[in-house]
Amino acid sequence: MYKNKDYGKAIKLTKEYIKANGDSQQALMLLAKSYVDKGDSGNGIKLLKKITEMNGGEKEAWLYMGMAHSRKKKVKEAIDYFKKALDIDPNYVKALNLLGIHSAEVGDEGSASSYFIKLLEVDPSYKQGWYNLGLFYTKKKDYAKAEEAYNKAISLDANFVPAIYNLAGLYCLTRDDTRFDSTVARLAELNPKLSKGLQKDCKRERKKMDKEQNGPGTGSKIKSFFGRS
Repeated sequence: MYKNKDYGKAIKLTKEYIKANGDSQQALMLLAKSYVDKGDSGNGIKLLKKITEMNGGEKEAWLYMGMAHSRKKKVKEAIDYFKKALDIDPNYVKALNLLGIHSAEVGDEGSASSYFIKLLEVDPSYKQGWYNLGLFYTKKKDYAKAEEAYNKAISLDANFVPAIYNLAGLYCLTRDDTRFDSTVARLAELNPKLSKGLQKDCKRERKKMDKEQNGPGTGSKIKSFFGRS
């Protein structure tokens, strides 16, 4: 049930398993993950504390502890927990990805860049890492590097909608109409509603840019988001 993202049913079945068979670390971890992914950070944290007391070397427990604190808007605490996971495994791709995302959120651009670069050295095929690096460079207005990163993500998954969407948004901001049109057309094949929304956002942003006469504004209506997988 967990793999199908039916977290409520996963919680119910895992509780029944634990009641019948005892609280093994594996079962507790599944239950904790289900709580966190369902949005119940409180119960997730309680279980994760128990797991880390049983085995302080369980990297996934520290990772999920960070995720739970992130969902409670405690970003600095989340970073500390992600670092604990990384201390256990310096090449832990998920921890590197989340550290890059959260470091960017608190304005630590140097660390964010370092984590993303290390992530992609460890696993160049991690499309989410390239995507997040693209978002990072977009926020820094380094559009050439952002374009390269988005295209790398798309080369790994031709149907990767978030990367296609944000690449089109980049072309809107840089007024590259030819590439914008072709990328939006590709997006329309995968998600027509998202494509139409982006075209409206682009028109709105272009009008704002024309009024400001100084390029993309800081309050862009073109949405982008850091992937957390």
